[in-house]
Amino acid sequence: SICIYDEPHETERQSLQSDDVFLVSGGGSGVTASCIVGLANANQDVGVHFALLGRTKLDEKLEEKASASDEELQKMKMALRERMQNEMGKVTIVEWEKEWSLIVRSIDIYKTLFAIRQTGNTASYHGCDVTESKQIRQVLKKLKKKRNPVTGIIHGAGIEDSKLVSDKDWSTFSKVMSVKIDGWQTMINAVNDHSDKLRFCCTFTSIAGRFGNAGQTDYAAANCILDAEMSRLSHTENEPLGVALAWTGWRDVGMATRGSIEKVFEEAGIETVSLE
Repeated sequence: SICIYDEPHETERQSLQSDDVFLVSGGGSGVTASCIVGLANANQDVGVHFALLGRTKLDEKLEEKASASDEELQKMKMALRERMQNEMGKVTIVEWEKEWSLIVRSIDIYKTLFAIRQTGNTASYHGCDVTESKQIRQVLKKLKKKRNPVTGIIHGAGIEDSKLVSDKDWSTFSKVMSVKIDGWQTMINAVNDHSDKLRFCCTFTSIAGRFGNAGQTDYAAANCILDAEMSRLSHTENEPLGVALAWTGWRDVGMATRGSIEKVFEEAGIETVSLE
């Protein structure tokens, strides 16, 4: 049987330090971004730098749209549809939404950067694939010119593609596993080669890694591995502190907001996490 209980913190809560530099995968938008903004708010004017990593290629022309109203964004979306129709003729809802999502991602990233900077800390965004060692090392080389050595890693990147094993091909399984596992391995190896100051590691995992979830064999396995890796770090001498945050679904942001997942969670009695 499984018993869940509250465990008190054994040490006092500590603030981040002025020399801290965090490498954050998946940090441009979504759940990870919300958490990083919250972390920055809890450590105002400390001078921490957050280097956010993501797959999105940032569109510099959209920086000014970070403060745009919902009405202005709706006008932009309609103008995009008109432009696509002029260029392509017939445009499906799926094609339109896909193109719009690229614009929204860039805007969300700029919102995240601005929110962090307003706390008296600093932030930068780096478009890269966390599973590619060369790309991560290029980011670290760039950071090294302006920042202190990396002191913390927060690995929040992840994808999921819920299907029964019989319906899931190997490429899908491999991709879901790779972002979590290869992404972590790539980041920790690159940081260890560039910094001797690493003192904190955190992975965003899921309760699916402990309890499983229908159609998520790959996602559950990947998260379970990261849970075990953080436990290993925390119980190994001379290793940085390792923490795995096994989230349930989030409300209004993240994977659990897609499609009918929120309704499925509600019917199953699974509580979701509010941004507040």
